[in-house]
Amino acid sequence: MDDAVSLHTTTTVDFDDAPELRTIESDTLAVPPPYTDHDENQQQSTGHHVSDVPYNSYNLSDLDAAKTLDDGTKVLLGVYQNDPKGMEAALNKWAQVPPIKIVQIRGTHQETTKNGDKKEQKRVTDFDVKLRLTEYLFTHPGRNAWAELRTIENHTKAYRGTVLKTVDRAANMERTKPSVKEWCHMYDASHAVLKKFRFKRYATGLDEKFLTERLENLVRATNYKGHLVISFPVENPGVDIFNDHWINRWRNTRWIFLLFCISMLWIITWPVLFFLTKKYEVVRADWPFSYHDEFGNGQRQFATISEKQWFAKWQKLIAKAIVSKRETVLTEEDLVIVDESLPQYGDPTIDSAINFLGAGIRTYQEVNRQVGWGYDT
Repeated sequence: MDDAVSLHTTTTVDFDDAPELRTIESDTLAVPPPYTDHDENQQQSTGHHVSDVPYNSYNLSDLDAAKTLDDGTKVLLGVYQNDPKGMEAALNKWAQVPPIKIVQIRGTHQETTKNGDKKEQKRVTDFDVKLRLTEYLFTHPGRNAWAELRTIENHTKAYRGTVLKTVDRAANMERTKPSVKEWCHMYDASHAVLKKFRFKRYATGLDEKFLTERLENLVRATNYKGHLVISFPVENPGVDIFNDHWINRWRNTRWIFLLFCISMLWIITWPVLFFLTKKYEVVRADWPFSYHDEFGNGQRQFATISEKQWFAKWQKLIAKAIVSKRETVLTEEDLVIVDESLPQYGDPTIDSAINFLGAGIRTYQEVNRQVGWGYDT
């Protein structure tokens, strides 16, 4: 049985395990059909529960004091010890916050300069354009979503309170995988000296390969010759929970961490930490961009729009931002003004100067497209 927790509106933090995903609930019938690969054959999703609470309405005050890692992961130390019920409630609450999925298009080139008799090289950013995909995970703006809190499958390699990834070798075809509640109790019952429980958010069902190819072709069409990186990071990937132990406190204290790195003590301490720490990576929140309807005709169902529709919507604005060498986050507001002309002030002298400047910028960009730009020098 596929264990999943429906992210519904609740009035208490005492969550019960939800029924199987492949059932129809009354509230899902009120959700309009999502986009499919073929508009003329749209169908209502019957396989995913929806969340009826706006994602920005949840109080995550329990994470206010958490340490934030460079990748956005929150770190909690010594919480939910001897409190598996509270831990389960926290996981349910965190799962109702969507992953902040980003498309990042970054171009750089190497620039060599002379400093006396020496040559110095530095990496120069030509453009760094970001777009949020989070809004496309909702079947209604900011409200309904096919979000699932789920546990790892028995046959999937994962950290199960272990040092290394492993499958559940004791499981068989008739044994169901542990639920969220059961994993919380197993983590709490573990007598390991050092423990780490990781909760992660995922935006699933996104064809990143398709978007990467389209975006790369778009950038190269501007005759860009630099180093191009297209990535899809999540800015709030999840939460790490460590048990309360002085070693865990030290490893999560930045100045102590830096001291160990500088003094090379990490060569000794890293293997010790690795083998002492029992890790749990068994609970995740999936927010589908799309999914395959296994009980229909196998078409992909989209929460809002397909990758092809998304690219058609944004490609002009992305291209403009790239040739303008912007470092920015593009928004819906930018779409509104992308076709607007240069402002006119009614003064012939000022308007003439503005038009001349705009023509000069366009000419410069056109020359760049003709001869290429972003070369290493």
